Amino acid sequence: MPRLPIPLIAVALLSLAASSSSAQTGPYELTAEQRRIPLETPLAARPGTAKVVLLAGATSNKPGQHEYFAGCALLKECLAQSPTVTPVMVAGGWPTAEQEEAVFADAKAVVCYMDGGAKFAP
Repeated sequence: MPRLPIPLIAVALLSLAASSSSAQTGPYELTAEQRRIPLETPLAARPGTAKVVLLAGATSNKPGQHEYFAGCALLKECLAQSPTVTPVMVAGGWPTAEQEEAVFADAKAVVCYMDGGAKFAP
């Protein structure tokens, strides 16, 4: 079976996530289901891997629309299966103040899955 390039997989997963049914109750309030996803860990990439930081935006629409957390969680799970990638997920659009610099240190890529415009500001 041919291997799909990661960008193609990412687009497919993000499209699927837009129709997901999990909901984030507020910018930094996570549901019990969402709390099971490890956030902002690991801070350092595994040796020999590329660190990819996934920024999941805060809820901006009704549940089931623009499910940024669900989309990033799916993408993180997919990327974690690659032996060459260490994915790190951040909820609420931006890392906590204590973790901010450490989350971005040595990152090879940052994926922003969120609303644009004024809502993008940390």
